[in-house]
Amino acid sequence: MHKRISRHQVRLGMFIERIEGDWLDHPFWTRRFLITEYGDLLKLRASNARAVVIDESRGLSMPPVPVAAMVEDAAPARRAPARAEPAAPRSPETLWAENEIRQCRRAVGQLFAEARMGRGVSMGRCETIVDGIADALSRNAAALLAITRLKSVDAYTHLHSIAVSALMIHFGRHLGLASGEVALLGQAGLLHDIGKMQLSSAILAKTGGLTPLELEKVRAHPRAGYEMLRREAGVPDMVAEVCLHHHERVDGTGYPDGLAAESLGPSVRIASICDVYDAVTSLRPYKKPWRPEDALHRMARWRGHFDPELLALFAACMGFELAAPEDGAVEETPFGENAYSDPVAT
Repeated sequence: MHKRISRHQVRLGMFIERIEGDWLDHPFWTRRFLITEYGDLLKLRASNARAVVIDESRGLSMPPVPVAAMVEDAAPARRAPARAEPAAPRSPETLWAENEIRQCRRAVGQLFAEARMGRGVSMGRCETIVDGIADALSRNAAALLAITRLKSVDAYTHLHSIAVSALMIHFGRHLGLASGEVALLGQAGLLHDIGKMQLSSAILAKTGGLTPLELEKVRAHPRAGYEMLRREAGVPDMVAEVCLHHHERVDGTGYPDGLAAESLGPSVRIASICDVYDAVTSLRPYKKPWRPEDALHRMARWRGHFDPELLALFAACMGFELAAPEDGAVEETPFGENAYSDPVAT
């Protein structure tokens, strides 16, 4: 059965029956083929093709129209009793979200690997990945955001970047920002931790406490990322600014420059919230994830960390309502020696 879709809806495993548009609008010499390589998928999404016709009898079909939130489907599995019934099959929406994340992770892994090897940061590739994330959010935001919280040790840096990008896009849409601004937020979220490519894998994967020297290296990643992006042509100022300042705090006690609220733009304040929220709600080898509602209420009690009005709007975006902290309930932001158990240094 043939189905006409946009080029941004194409997924690995689909059989391309026809690419609509002039042959100069896309890089393929043939118009009928099974798409199996992520590089080809990126080329197709970045092309000027008007639309794509797929043959669902010869390849992957379009996922069904997404239904309600799939957070429960994405929850970490609990240890089953000895004679537990076989687990129920995952829903099509969850399987679809898992496939989206796998595709994004491969692309982000390649993007970051090139940066680690000193080959620079491809903004064209970044924009294509963000377009894919935005398209996936439009189809089923709940399933996609829930899946990103289940991060393994080796995948954390890549999936954290994908999740922060998705959260910033989701929040930007909730705020009613123009599509161009939302796209920039997504790019900023994807690249906010690019400076971690200068850190050793031993530090990135460490589950115990960091030494003072290791902590110093971790806290150097915003400036390292900023300098990396500034060497590239075409990197928007806002993307570089978020990379440099996403660990700043509105009371001026963040890093690397100790900037206070009046010096922090809206995109930086949004990034700070999304960065920490994803970190504390993610499954990590040394800590259990916080429930989303608990995380937001605890973040609201951290004195001087976030823009309180934006945090309340973010909570609403995620489906929760924040009450003002009661007297005596305000607390200092946790800031321990272990930067990876400390959301400030995620």
